[in-house]
Amino acid sequence: MLSRRIIMIDENTVEKNGLVGYWHYQAGISGTTWSNIAPNTAGLYNGTITGAVLQSNGVFFDGINDDVTTAALPAATSWTLELGFKYDGTSTSQGVVMGWFPNGFAGGNWAALQVNYGAAANRFVMYDSATNALGIKVESILTPNVFYHVAIRFDRITPFPNDRSLNYYLNGQYMSTASVNATSMGGQLMFGRRKFNTSFFDPFKGTLAFARVYDRPLTDTELGKNYLVGFALGL
Repeated sequence: MLSRRIIMIDENTVEKNGLVGYWHYQAGISGTTWSNIAPNTAGLYNGTITGAVLQSNGVFFDGINDDVTTAALPAATSWTLELGFKYDGTSTSQGVVMGWFPNGFAGGNWAALQVNYGAAANRFVMYDSATNALGIKVESILTPNVFYHVAIRFDRITPFPNDRSLNYYLNGQYMSTASVNATSMGGQLMFGRRKFNTSFFDPFKGTLAFARVYDRPLTDTELGKNYLVGFALGL
């Protein structure tokens, strides 16, 4: 007799395989600490809150001098980043929802998700220190004061440099792909603004509900599953 194996997919939980960093406003915030709640790395890579305030729908950044800085994450040659956020319509300058700094804040390569970058565009950029230029961007137009789910997937395709694929998703839908000549990403995350040496740039005014980092490229199906969880905790 043939047996049939049925695999149930729980649409109420986020994908946990490869999840190395997870910060959600509904859990892990105590005083000036925003703890990582990813099941396999909980308590590692915690964030230090400077000024940002916990509200009923997320952590609010004032667009002046608020940020959250995590401990350094290990480098990954392929990865996925997810963010749930909205930006304040009263903001007139671009802001960094999240910056990633593999070499700390003293220079080198970095990546950032920026909002309100000209005509209300949202973009993800990767900075190449060797050429001193923003070498890549993927973008879309966002409406202020509306929550969005943004996912960035970096998929390393060998042999180098043919090439690395940077894929951008908005609210569960694939938007665009670009190629970037990069080998890995890791290090500290900073939510709310960008830092270089001791100076700060591009303060974000808005609300961050969650951020997730995976050390592998999620599939389209997995990204869709995470989007269906919405802004719930999903653990």
